[in-house]
Amino acid sequence: MQHKLERNTELLKKLGEPKELFQYFLALTEIPRVSGNVKPISEALIDFAKKHKIEVKTDKTGNILFRKQATKGNEDSVSVCLQAHMDMVGTKEPDYEFDFAKDPLNVFEKDGWLNAKSTTLGGDDGAGIAMILAAMTDKEAVHGPLEGLFTVDEEMLIVKMRKICIGSAGGSERKIELPLNQIEIPKEYDTKIELYLHGLLGGHTGCDIHEGRANSIKWLTRILLNCMESEFLIANFSSGHATNAIPNSGKVIVVLKSKDVENFKKKAEEMNEKIINEYKSIETKQPKLEMKTLDSNFEIKKVCDIQSGKKLLDLLLIIPHGVFRFSPDVTGLVESSQSCSICTIKESTAIIEILARSSVLSQVTLLDQELESICNLSSAKFIADKSSDFPPWAPIVHNNPLLDTMKSTFNELYQKQPEVYAIHAGLECACINIKYPEMISVSIGPQIYGAHSVDEKMSIQSFRETHKFLMKSLENLSKVKK
Repeated sequence: MQHKLERNTELLKKLGEPKELFQYFLALTEIPRVSGNVKPISEALIDFAKKHKIEVKTDKTGNILFRKQATKGNEDSVSVCLQAHMDMVGTKEPDYEFDFAKDPLNVFEKDGWLNAKSTTLGGDDGAGIAMILAAMTDKEAVHGPLEGLFTVDEEMLIVKMRKICIGSAGGSERKIELPLNQIEIPKEYDTKIELYLHGLLGGHTGCDIHEGRANSIKWLTRILLNCMESEFLIANFSSGHATNAIPNSGKVIVVLKSKDVENFKKKAEEMNEKIINEYKSIETKQPKLEMKTLDSNFEIKKVCDIQSGKKLLDLLLIIPHGVFRFSPDVTGLVESSQSCSICTIKESTAIIEILARSSVLSQVTLLDQELESICNLSSAKFIADKSSDFPPWAPIVHNNPLLDTMKSTFNELYQKQPEVYAIHAGLECACINIKYPEMISVSIGPQIYGAHSVDEKMSIQSFRETHKFLMKSLENLSKVKK
């Protein structure tokens, strides 16, 4: 990456070798690339290719393909395509002043891990991009015909080093729209209260869903349902920021009569403490509920009437969230799950966004049917835009020369066999393999903790070792002829 490091020169020195690998990754943390805004990174990658005289092509979607000729004597070897996605999930602490559209990440090292202050790190999939760039510019590398594919859309999770992933779940994004009857604030409703829940772990809706982490939408809903006797009116409900991230914070604004404020706060605190107790062994960041009375001049145009507010809360409560079914064939593998990820109120409509995942397509259909039935009972609208669906990736265990070569390479380097497994997350391998059914794929990557959350961190040694494993695998794959 030709981007000049502005902030991380000292950190680069500390990280050591391979210098280019870490330089490319740190450069990526200084280039905006949040989902929906990949133009800066796209331009940087194209400039990189031109600078290093790498053949580069783009398509109308914005995907970028690098091509590098085989090293001498390996022209008839099998071709290898290395793929990573350009964008990152942008999650930040609610009160942290940061703009993913323009601000560089504040990266630091702690106890052998790379972290970012109060935001996601972008190791998913900045690590993949950096490894591809390092492979493309390594003059000592041995390989057959080599490609680097940088895709636009995010849904891949880099998996833990010492594992090789050969399968993944498919999924679908869905929406529910609930019409709300909004009214002017009655004169007797003279108090405005904001409830701010934060400090939940959040995390990846595929890889962390089995841990039973708390969902801020569900948490706030339960609090409000416990306060119904106070006859509050909902002005706003906002929680969640991405369908592939478990919501970890949220704000609700209600208006009520001053005589009901004390009881409302008491009931809210009571339920909050009960929920904290339920999750005390899981939610280790000490979740907090803050309630404050807003200034009387705080502008609220309209509020939901009591009936609409109750209908919204009932709907949020019954939308399934979490593991739906574990695999009957693979112990511990989640087969199907669903995440209630985002809730917002826009004008007179509540919009709820949901992500379902499954390695069995009929299970996705079943989850859709459940949601549609819930909507029918709630007078809500179920929206299934199937253009966003992504397919499952079926494992190929036998007659797989790519997997066999990488397993033997791993054993050569570390004198042990890697774990070969499937993952309950969506990987681009599934989409690519549908377009190119003759292609065989595996997924590898460094150890990343807390992807899609502000706790995301990447093991430095694992990153280094994954790159070493990749380069040795490319060398060994050059011995496999077409």
